[in-house]
Amino acid sequence: MTSKKSVKKKKLYDIKIGAIFLTELEARNLGGPVEEVSFTTNASLEGAQLNEDEHRASVTISVEPEKPENIDSPPYVVKVKLTVVYKRKSNEVTPNAMEEFARSNALWHLWPYAREVIADISMRMGYPPLYLPFIPRSQNLPE
Repeated sequence: MTSKKSVKKKKLYDIKIGAIFLTELEARNLGGPVEEVSFTTNASLEGAQLNEDEHRASVTISVEPEKPENIDSPPYVVKVKLTVVYKRKSNEVTPNAMEEFARSNALWHLWPYAREVIADISMRMGYPPLYLPFIPRSQNLPE
């Protein structure tokens, strides 16, 4: 007899990452000074079933360095949208399970790429590289 836990674990192995894309990049240099590299970050998640075997999930991350008190706007703004396409390897994985998997894992799969792009873009704009922190595993995106 197979336990529910082992069946669920097997189904997760039946989903793989098919592709990861940088689907949107916005970097606006507003020309202000940077005194410290502290920032605010906003993240959102959207997803859609592409077909019977594929599910797409996109994470949009916007980063804005804190502005000095005497300046009206932040020195720059970076917005990154990354997309991952998950593919199922067996028919045991239902579309609902793929959607749940994407919602639970897209942020973790895409965050390292977002960290790299944001650090690189901030440096290319002439500012100190903006390194996003690692995310504690307990943090989730809002539904």
